[in-house]
Formats: sequence, structure tokens, C-alpha cells
Amino acid sequence: MDGSRGAKNTPKPKAGPQKIRPGAKPVVPPPTKSATSGPPSTPTGKPPGSTSASPTRPASGSRTTVDEDDPFGIGNSSAAASAIQATEKPDKSRLHKVVCPMCEQVGFVPKSAIGKNIRCANEKCMVPVFKATESGGKTAERKPARLSAEAASVTKAAEAALPKKRNPIVVYAVAGGVLLVLVSGLLTVLNRKQDDPSLREKIVIPSDPNVESPEEEEARLAAEAAAAAKAAESLPDPKADVAAMAKQMIVLARQPNIRDKAWSRRMTADLYLQSDEPTLAAQELNQLLAVDRSKSFYRIEPHVTQYWQRMASADKDAARRSLELALAEQDGIPKSGRAGAEAALSLAAVLVAEGKVAEARALVDSRRVDTSITANRDMLTSVAWFWIADHSRENVIPVPSATDIMVWTDPLHTVVACDLALHQRWTEAISWSLAGQSAAVVSASLTEVATIAGAASAPPIVFQQLIEAIPPGKPEIDVRVRAAVAAATHRPSGLDEAIAAVDKLSAPMPLKIPTTQQIAEKYSSEREEELHRAVAVAEVVRAAIICGSPEKARSLMVRLRAELDAAAPPTRAVRVLALEVSGKDESAARQRIANDLKTTNSSVIDRTFTEYRRHLINNGNPSGLYVITEDRRLRAVQLLSRIIRAGGAAMVQEALQDPSSGWSDEVMLDDLSGLLAVAALQSNQTPPVPIPSDPSWKMDTIAAGHASLVAKIAPVLMAAWMNRASQPAAGLKALESDCGNELPGLRQAYVNELVASLARTTDDVGVVLKAIGTLRNGVWREEAFLIAGRQFASRNFEENVKKWIVGNRMPALEQISLTYGMAQVMIDRISAAAVAAPEK
Repeated sequence: MDGSRGAKNTPKPKAGPQKIRPGAKPVVPPPTKSATSGPPSTPTGKPPGSTSASPTRPASGSRTTVDEDDPFGIGNSSAAASAIQATEKPDKSRLHKVVCPMCEQVGFVPKSAIGKNIRCANEKCMVPVFKATESGGKTAERKPARLSAEAASVTKAAEAALPKKRNPIVVYAVAGGVLLVLVSGLLTVLNRKQDDPSLREKIVIPSDPNVESPEEEEARLAAEAAAAAKAAESLPDPKADVAAMAKQMIVLARQPNIRDKAWSRRMTADLYLQSDEPTLAAQELNQLLAVDRSKSFYRIEPHVTQYWQRMASADKDAARRSLELALAEQDGIPKSGRAGAEAALSLAAVLVAEGKVAEARALVDSRRVDTSITANRDMLTSVAWFWIADHSRENVIPVPSATDIMVWTDPLHTVVACDLALHQRWTEAISWSLAGQSAAVVSASLTEVATIAGAASAPPIVFQQLIEAIPPGKPEIDVRVRAAVAAATHRPSGLDEAIAAVDKLSAPMPLKIPTTQQIAEKYSSEREEELHRAVAVAEVVRAAIICGSPEKARSLMVRLRAELDAAAPPTRAVRVLALEVSGKDESAARQRIANDLKTTNSSVIDRTFTEYRRHLINNGNPSGLYVITEDRRLRAVQLLSRIIRAGGAAMVQEALQDPSSGWSDEVMLDDLSGLLAVAALQSNQTPPVPIPSDPSWKMDTIAAGHASLVAKIAPVLMAAWMNRASQPAAGLKALESDCGNELPGLRQAYVNELVASLARTTDDVGVVLKAIGTLRNGVWREEAFLIAGRQFASRNFEENVKKWIVGNRMPALEQISLTYGMAQVMIDRISAAAVAAPEK
């Protein structure tokens, strides 16, 4: 056999089976000669006894052949047989990376293989055996595995006999590169364009017909400017509109037979001041004196308006000059009447802002009257409502309900606090509130300041100041003010603080019916502290509803009922006694007196009965027990109305339908409960279902103070609200004429509340304006037109109103009032337009 390296059909080493590569011819290793003795091993694949060629030269007649897949014979060496096979991918036992120095194949072997022979992972590698290094990289010099000396000589002889073989990869690469260069050059020559002489000529670009010339551009810009100017002219100019309306008011004011020419001039002057036209305003104020010098105090309100404007613009010197002009008219303020009271209140707020608190208090005190007289009490309540409705502008700060203002102990003091709060003079408003004459006055004033602060989105420090201002040792004030702050801020933690303050109040003790002797021996008196506590607890109920805690509100309703029971005996029981002494069953009252006194002496019984009846139903000063009980009942209805307006109509309905709560016995005795339905309609809720009352419990024949008068208004007011959409005029006329002559201020306030609602919801301005025109009282019509004008302007209906005026005859002062109401709202658009206008 041919014993040269790489000869075909050579046997595999006995060290282990040879892994045959795909496509390679089987090879056998060359025979080895023992170093000591013995014949050479018989190669596999040959019959025994056959001879082999000499180790030093090839057998005669044979030619040395080389395996093309293993030209170096590495795969047949003993090193290759003992080499560790590398894998193409790592596994748990083969994580050390090696790189074949021949074909650069990456393989993976055990860590223990470092320094040992490795078989390349590439089965077609020409020199597959190499030594693994620490770094796994290629070795500096690749050496084939060591062969025996005899195999080495055979290999050298074979290599000498064969012609030198070139690497085909290198040959192909060189040939391909040369061919690529030749092809690229050929393509460049073929694609070269011939020189075109026309390309060197000057290029003339034709003009685009869509591009305008300088003349066309100038014409376009001029046209755009003209269009912008025309569009600007078509846009509403609120300042020009207000000026035109003021001129129209002046023309109307010159007509004869105007009820109050000075008042019409006062309205035009106020408009000019609000629209920053002081020269024109001065002319109107001078004309005011010319038409009626006795009404010079009308000029106080416009001067006060200018004071607040200048203070807002930080022009304090000019503001104080306006104050001096207002103070110059102070002596002309009449001692009675609504106009004088409003002028005094406006001036008092300015004096407080200037730190002249003593002067302000003296001015307010000069307007006080005996509120035990029904007419005086009604006048102060209505003045407070009209004043705050005028200054809040309704759409900026919610106007308190006229029913709510009836609860205020001192409306004049509370109104001044509201005025300061409306001008965001929070520190002065709180300080003035604390100067109230009683805990009820202080808490009412601080409550209204908190409500205005919430509507005006005041900073948190204001509410903190309100809490810190609560006087120590006044638990009723603490409860009410904390509840008002919680409602204004919608803060649940504030509600919890208010409820904790309620828990600190002493437990209320219900009052029982006194004996006949107790009633006869002394007058009863109102339990003001218990009434004040009831108002405070009701404010917590309201806050719980606003903060979204109905369960807490329901539990507090029980406490509210207990506080009211501690203020007066049960209403039903006292009504039984009042009906007896009113002539219905006088003998029963006399018999009870005889039994209580244990006497049959008719003179003693008669004398005691006279005192008993007087102390029971007296409507004077002090009030009798029946009057006190009815006023407590009115207070309960007022508080429930306030709770309903906060969103608690359903909860109040539940309380009235629960027999164990006692609310129905207290509230649903007569028509006074109609105020609850009105409160629900005012707040767009379903009114509580009325619970029929026993007609025998009605007390129409007995004067019961303020409560009995309000009870006459309540059913008429409820009907007016329920039918306001279909019969607006009928409702207004009924409030004016069908409730008697008592409480005119309260009835007028209710009329204006209804007018405001109609103007907010009715699209046909003529329906509302015609309904107002049916009122017989000219002053009521003027005030109602003013309020309707505000509401319509807030809905941008002023053009509709102007068209209606043209087609309908109106008295001059009523038209002025309507126009003034619209202009008050339109003035707010002047500043808004200035902010929206682009900077030049």
C-alpha cells in the first residue's frame, strides 16, 4: 500500500474512531514502526500477509496521491485523534470561546481544554486542529499536530513529488476584482453623454402666472386692510354701545312728568363713572342738583363707585378725593326710606376700608329702627336684599334668597360685611363682622363672607383667616363658621371639623308646655341661644349636602330637630291653648285655671284668665308664648328652605314623611310650608310632596307676628313659581295684591326673584316685559325692569329688548331703568374687550 501522508484507504488510528466528514474519502493512518521490535501492524482493509512499501520511498509502480479534503493529513494524526471537539453553540459544559486560526470559525469547549488540542467546529476546515488559548483568540502561528518522524518523511516526499497547488479562493477573488474593475470602466464609457453646446447657453425661466407682481401685492394688501377695518366696524363695541345707551337715557330724562328726575340722572352718572368717563359723569351729577337739590344724597353712590374703581387701580389719592365728595353729601341723607339706607350702607363700607370704623358704626346705627315693629323689620330686610342684589350683579356672586335674609339678626351690619367682601377686602370684612353686637350677628356676617369668598374663588389664606377669627368660648359661632367654610371650599375635612364642633355643644333639652299659672304669672321670652344653635346646626346639614355626605346630613337633621324643640314648646300643643282663649272654647281654659289654682273664686279666675290670655297670644313687646312658638316654626321652615336650596329636597321629603321625626307636626300645619316648594323650584329640584294638614289647625283669626304674615304670602308665592312659565303676569300681580298690604318689602323682593328667574329661562323677552308692565306699583315696575335688563344682557338679548322697546310704549323712568340694567352688565364687556384686543 501507499504509506505516504494523506494516502487514500489508510486505516484510522486505534485511539478512537475517525469522524468522517461529509463527501471526504476514507483515509487510514500510515504504518508506524516500533522503536523496539516486532513486525509492523497490519493495516485494516488489506488481507493478512500482504506487503507494504518501504517507509523511505514509495512502492514501485505506484504514485503518491493527496486527499483534497485533508491535504495536510492533519485529520489522521494522533493529535487530531486526541483533540477535543469544539461545538458551534455553547452549552452547560462548553462555555469557553475559541476561534479557529485557519477558518476563523467560533467554537465552544470546556474550560479545562485551555492549552490542549482542539478540533475545529467547522467540519470542512483545512487545518482543523489547533490549541486553545486563555483568551480564546487565534494563535500567533498555526502549527500542525506533531507526526511521527516516518510520517513526516513520507509527507515531505509526497509534497516534493506533487506540483505546487494554489488556493482557489484567492484566485477567484483576484479574478473577480479584475473583472469588476473592467466592467465598471466599460459602463462609465458607454454611459458618457456627448457634450451638448446648448447646455452652455443662458437659461431663461418663464414667469409664473400665479406669482403676483409688486403692484398686485400692494393692491391685495390694501384690500385686506379695508376688509379688516370693515370687519372691525361690524364687531360689537361695548364702550360705544354703553355710551349710546347713556345718551338715550339722558334724552328720556328730559321728558316731563318723570317720577324722579334726580334718580334718572343718578343712573346715567353711575354708568359714565363705571365706563371711565368722569367728565360726562360730573355733568350728570351737576344736572342732578339742578333738577332736585333735595336729592343731593343720590350722588353718594356714584362717588362710592368711583372710589372702588380707583382703589382697584391703586390710585389711592384719587380714590380719597372721591370719598371726600361722597362725605360732603352725608348730611343730606334722610332719616328713613330705602334710598337713604342704601346710601348710608355704601358709605359705611368705604369708611371701614379707610380704617374709620367708629364713623362707619355711627352711620349704620343711625339707620337702626325698632325691629319689634313688623313694618320696620320688613323694611330693613328688604333693604338688605335689594342692596346686596344690586351689588352682587347676580351672575358674579349668587344673591342670597330673600327667605334667608329674614334669618339675619342685624341685616344692616351683615350687609356692610358683604360689601367689603364683594370688593375682596377680606381683612376688613372679617374685622367688621367680629364687631357685631351678638353672637348671632357675628356668625351671620362671617358666614356670608365665607360664602362670597367661595363664589369669588378667594385664596386659601382667606378661609384660614375666617377660622382663626372665631372668638374663643363661642361654640355656636365655631359650628356655624366652620360649616360655612366647609361649604364654600367643598372640603370634607372641614365638614368633619364642623361636626366635631357640634358634638361639643351641650345636649338640647326639649321644652314642655308650662302650666296655666306659669303662663299667667310671667311673660315668656324667646330662647335666642337655642335658636342660634339651631341655625348653626342647619348650616352643618347644608355643608354635608354640598360636600356629598348625605348620611351625615341625615343624622344631623335629628340634632336640628332637637335644637328647635329646645327653643319653644310643641307648636300643636300651644295652638290648642291659643284656640281656647280666642273664643272657641274659653270655658275649657277657665276650668283649667280653676283646677290649677284649686279655687272656685270667679274674680280670681277672671283676673288670672285675663293675664293668661295676654301672656299667651300677645303680639306686642314682649311676645306671647304662641307668637314665640310660631316664630320658632317660621325659623324651622326658613332653615329647611336653605337646606333644600343646597340640594337637600329629597332628604327633607324623607324627614317630613317619617312620623317618628316630628318634622311634619312642626312644619305641615298650614300654608307656610309652601316656602319649601318655592326653595325646590328655585334650585331646579322636585318640590316636597305636600302633606295635607288639618284645616282646624289654621290660625287665621289670631295675629301671630311675622310668622302669620309670611304664612299668607307662602301659598301665593308657591303658585306663582309653579305657574311662572304659563302665567307669569298672574303670579306677579298676585304677589302684589293678593297677600294683603303687610310686608311690602318682602313681597317686592319675592317679585324680583321671580322676574330674575323668568328672564334667565324665557327666550321671548316680550313675555317677561309685558308681565312686569302689569304691576300697578310704579316703583316695583322700575326695579323689576332693572333686574330683567341685567338678566337679558347676560344672555346677549339686549338687541331683542331694544326692538321690543321700539314697538311698545313705556314710561320714561321705566325705560331708563331697563336700559340701566342692561348697561350695567355690558360695562363688564369693556374690560373684556380690552384684554382680548391684540397689542399694537
